[in-house]
Amino acid sequence: MRLNGKVAVITGAASGIGKATVERFAEEGARIVIGDIQRELGEELSATIGDSALFQYCDVTDEDHVKELMSVAVSTFGRLDIVMNNAGIVGSRGPISSVEASEFKATLDILLYGTFLGIKHASTYMEKQKSGSI
Repeated sequence: MRLNGKVAVITGAASGIGKATVERFAEEGARIVIGDIQRELGEELSATIGDSALFQYCDVTDEDHVKELMSVAVSTFGRLDIVMNNAGIVGSRGPISSVEASEFKATLDILLYGTFLGIKHASTYMEKQKSGSI
């Protein structure tokens, strides 16, 4: 149980790579906060994992959501050791001339800005602990 006693926050954790990571971290003994906009899938995953996991609705493009996600981890499990900024989308595709600016902005907001917010708000707790991995 390599992660026994560790607390992890994973964004985009209700499906795909995020879900697989939640399952593996739980097998390794971690307590996990599942952050995602997919409420039903996130709650189902949390129920499947049991007491060592909880779901928290989180839109990674909303700073208040991300800040609350990290806060919930610490208030529930007492610390924050691991953050996986996994939330993502395929994003805008196609010839540049046909890509809508709003689609491109949404891609950047989720993939870049969301990751920045995760790092920003996780580091606050990790700096105090003098440990952690993002």
